[in-house]
Amino acid sequence: MTVLAALAPARWDVKILASDIDTEMLAVALAGLYPEESLRSVPPRLRDPYFVRLSNHGRHLVQIAPEVRELVKVRRINLMEEGWPIRTQFDAIFCRNVTIYFDKPAQHAMLQRLVHFLSPGGLLFLGHSESLLGLHAGLEHVANSVYRNRARHPHRPLAP
Repeated sequence: MTVLAALAPARWDVKILASDIDTEMLAVALAGLYPEESLRSVPPRLRDPYFVRLSNHGRHLVQIAPEVRELVKVRRINLMEEGWPIRTQFDAIFCRNVTIYFDKPAQHAMLQRLVHFLSPGGLLFLGHSESLLGLHAGLEHVANSVYRNRARHPHRPLAP
């Protein structure tokens, strides 16, 4: 919604990959159907054009508008497994409040994989409680919890 609001009426080639390991959460994301009261914190400038109001047996629901859903692909990805089902690079990766659940070796491996899929100069956004201290991954600090891929040339594909 934020991307559409910020880039309209420009026609940028924007695609968003949303991932999780939890298949139940992925099913919720695919349906894009939520109780209307869950939108209280969503600003009206985003709420009004990007949600469709529905009623279902007396329940007031909203569904994310088709133009928003078309931008987002939902995939199950286990960040600890190799061979992620990704065949492209990203200009930005948001991986917030994830690394805190892993030990340093697992954090390092996951960050190396993330950087592999980050375009040269692309940005990695972590959570405020996360740090790359001791995890050199080819990134430079840009701002609080924001890092830039220092690579100047595209990465070669990971070996299978």
